[in-house]
Amino acid sequence: MKEILVISGKGGTGKTTLVASFARLAERAVLADCDVDAADLHLLLKPKVLQEGTFYGGRKPQVDLERCTGCGRCTELCRFGAIEDGEVDLIECEGCGLCALGCPEEAISMQDHLSGHWYLSETAFGPMIHAQLEMGEENSGKLVAEVRKRAKELAEEKGEDLILVDGPPGVGCPVISSLSGVDMALVVTEPTVAALHDLKRVLELCRRLRVEALVCINKFDVNLQKAHEVEDFCRQEGVEVLGKIPFDRRVIEALSEGKTPLEVPTGVGGEIEALWQRLSERLIGAEKGTAKGQELLREGWTRRFVASEPRLSEMVKMYEEAGFEVRLEPPSAVEEPDEEGEECQRCRICFEGQEDKYRVIFTRPRRDPRPREEEP
Repeated sequence: MKEILVISGKGGTGKTTLVASFARLAERAVLADCDVDAADLHLLLKPKVLQEGTFYGGRKPQVDLERCTGCGRCTELCRFGAIEDGEVDLIECEGCGLCALGCPEEAISMQDHLSGHWYLSETAFGPMIHAQLEMGEENSGKLVAEVRKRAKELAEEKGEDLILVDGPPGVGCPVISSLSGVDMALVVTEPTVAALHDLKRVLELCRRLRVEALVCINKFDVNLQKAHEVEDFCRQEGVEVLGKIPFDRRVIEALSEGKTPLEVPTGVGGEIEALWQRLSERLIGAEKGTAKGQELLREGWTRRFVASEPRLSEMVKMYEEAGFEVRLEPPSAVEEPDEEGEECQRCRICFEGQEDKYRVIFTRPRRDPRPREEEP
């Protein structure tokens, strides 16, 4: 099972439009909308809700009016102005619990608070898990984790091999919750100063979480100079620009009618289809690389480390003299799962653009050891 996340450093870059288009092209995939603070993928996919669940992401105070004496101690303690005369303003309340701790009559208790809802729906392109955080609520990262968990369970239940995720913008808690452990992230950006600034932050976050990131420049022809700056930055960072989509006013008209660019005649449909094709090929390539690494392990090979010349030749000679067979593979061809079970992308990130210089060394005991020379 593979999980592709589409994110952006800022809102309004077109990531949801791309996810909705990818859903049509993927034919059968489990869809997940992790932008729980402002979910809108459903506006384009028009899902039919099959199941609804509640999400309790925090605790809020509840006052026992029979025990409350109206002493006002809770009001004095609250720095948010959220409680007065035994009445709690749930919007202002941060759920810190100080009022409950300071109540001399123990008339205040902290209770689980309804923070949002999640939904299991069916679309024309596959099942979909999405959610909506209630107004003013926090812990959206936890709700994102709940959406991803249910999407994985649904994919396993239906035997689907792909989860397509529409992520939130920015680099905050919900983005980290969306990004952690995915197989690949497509970062959608624009040719603007703000978008380039936020792209840098998102790519840094991807590196820290060891997730392979690819970039798509949407509306690239609006500012060609800035688009070249985005490409130059990505080139310097070893990040591939997988696609560039031109601006087309007909896309805006399609979205205003609740349609994707693939449902109406536009000049970007071919670019989106080509982008999806390249993204699929990259995902399949990564899957094959993992499978190859596992196959070598089953054949008795032991993965040693990555090296370049002259150390590479020195280590090959040393292992051969020690009685081992030696096999060399490109880093991207043999990526392997890390301790948490997620695919490790460190090799691809570190050696992007110069992979021909490095090789992963595999060894195994020689099956037909050379006879030792007899001592004189």
